[in-house]
Amino acid sequence: MNVDGKWIKSENWQEIVGQVRGLREACYHALLREGPCTTRRLAAAMARTELSVRPRVTELMQLGLAECVGREGHEGIYRAIPLAEAAVAFERRRAAAGEQRLFAF
Repeated sequence: MNVDGKWIKSENWQEIVGQVRGLREACYHALLREGPCTTRRLAAAMARTELSVRPRVTELMQLGLAECVGREGHEGIYRAIPLAEAAVAFERRRAAAGEQRLFAF
């Protein structure tokens, strides 16, 4: 998943939210419930392996639905971003991507 200005402009919020299903959706809801936490703690809470959870958290970050809020040793501490907050941030990024294109010569 490559999230850049071109991708942000071409997507709409419903398409973004539509990509949150399966294990990605389970990770999102578990992170809302358990977070902020490390992927190790999240995996334990979900009874999953860390290797199955960590990539999903990365995808959620790329979609703008999670963020790293700190560190615990060598591990990141992540929190889920509530949908309403993520939608506002998405629209800001989308507008900024449009403005960058407008001013590019």
